[in-house]
Amino acid sequence: MGPAPRPGARDRDALGVLTTLFENKWYFDELIDALVVRPAAWFGRFAQNSFERVFVNGFMIGGSTGLVRAGSALVRASQSGILRVYAAMMLVGIVGVTLYFLLQS
Repeated sequence: MGPAPRPGARDRDALGVLTTLFENKWYFDELIDALVVRPAAWFGRFAQNSFERVFVNGFMIGGSTGLVRAGSALVRASQSGILRVYAAMMLVGIVGVTLYFLLQS
């Protein structure tokens, strides 16, 4: 006598395509990969290469850096280091605010 057939081997051969479908879990993983994972990965790469580089790095980070540099250059130019000038500017400001409130009442 030859080797005994595997249990269910005859049924497996008879069902063919259905057996392959069930063994591969209806190809659900491949379907999710094709419909969800690959498009999401493509969109992520696209967003990183276009939106992040152009808008985030260029406009938001580069723009705020340029604004801070321009502001600091303006403040640096207005600073003379002479304390008497600072005190006089403060006194003029206090007098101006005091006059404003006196004239309003």
